[in-house]
Amino acid sequence: MFGLFKSKRNKFSPPSISHTDRRILGQFHLVSQGEDMNKLIICVVVIALAIFPTTVSAWTVDCDGYDSDTGEYVYGECSNGDFDGYDSDTGEYVYGDCERGGDLDAYNSDTGEYVYGECDY
Repeated sequence: MFGLFKSKRNKFSPPSISHTDRRILGQFHLVSQGEDMNKLIICVVVIALAIFPTTVSAWTVDCDGYDSDTGEYVYGECSNGDFDGYDSDTGEYVYGDCERGGDLDAYNSDTGEYVYGECDY
C-alpha cells in the first residue's frame, strides 16, 4: 500500500523540468541559454568569414611602362586593378587599368596619349 505513494525517481537524479517551465525560467535566466550562445557563435563566424576575404584580396604592385607618343618612361603602382603613376620626364599624372603580373593600359592625363607596360606579380 505504501508503494503507491512512493516516488518513482531516483533520489540522486535531479527533478525534471517541463518545456513550459524551462521557457518561463529561461526568461529570468535561471535555465542555461545554450541555444542563444549557439546563435551568437554562428553570427560571429559568419561576420568573420564575410570580412576575411575582403582584407586578403587587397594588393599593390609596381608597374613600368612607356608613353606611346614620346616613348618616355612611366612608373607607378597598380592597386587592385587601378593604375596611378607619373611620366618620368614631365611628371604628368598617368592613370588606367592594370593587372598583377600582367599588362598596364593607361593614359596621360594632360595629353591623353596611351601608355603601355607591364606590372610585377
